[in-house]
Amino acid sequence: MIVGPANHPTGCVEDDPLLDIECPSGTPRPAAEIEEAIDGTVATVECSAELGCVGTRHDQIVHSCEPIEHPDVTSTDHSNSTERHRDVTAATCSNMEFELLGWSEDGPTLRLDYEQFSYAGKFVMSNTGKAVVREDGIVGAAAFDPDRTDNSTLRIRYVTVRRDRQGDGIGARLLRTVRERAVEQGFDRVVIAVNNPFAYEAALKAGFGYTGERTGVAERVLAWPSDERESRYREGLESYRERELDESEVAFIDSQEGPPSIVEPYRS
Repeated sequence: MIVGPANHPTGCVEDDPLLDIECPSGTPRPAAEIEEAIDGTVATVECSAELGCVGTRHDQIVHSCEPIEHPDVTSTDHSNSTERHRDVTAATCSNMEFELLGWSEDGPTLRLDYEQFSYAGKFVMSNTGKAVVREDGIVGAAAFDPDRTDNSTLRIRYVTVRRDRQGDGIGARLLRTVRERAVEQGFDRVVIAVNNPFAYEAALKAGFGYTGERTGVAERVLAWPSDERESRYREGLESYRERELDESEVAFIDSQEGPPSIVEPYRS
């Protein structure tokens, strides 16, 4: 799902869904954007003047916007979409670099092109930490801060992937890298909430496990570390059948045989 500017939540960060995801059907649905669409095509886009502008409370501005020359991966033949998705992921993730812009106490801000990134307005706020993935410009970003009730827990608030790169597995690897940096920073636990099976699967790829907890109406809480990642995988995935699902979601749940392998983190 891609959330346009008009559909962005208007509440505070505490009340917003933690994730917004791209579903293969393209049906809008509020949740975090760990983009794991299998069949999405990738097209060349031009970077706007706002894309990738980074700042802090100290007014240090870094402009990382460059014209994007994306590899030609525009085939619409989905007869073997799973293998094509794996090929695209391997080809497009090899040259990406992770950068931690700062933790919440550093007050980093990040201006993203709202036409290319969901929840772009949330990244301008200085009350969350920020991290990005770059490849000739920013292709993914995450926002996070300590849990309000437990300073030893980092809560990932938003993950967004540039729309022409959705489906490349960027979100899952970004999540994996953020949780590793959180441990280095002294956090004992990292949590995230997702409200659809695609985002759920992406979080599992990052090493998170279903806790059995829920927030809001439909959000499942996942945490790392988890000693129940494998044993509760199916429970969490099947729980989405409690609401009305579209055909792509049903097919996705039916097709999953077990928890996915954990992806590798990005290099810094």
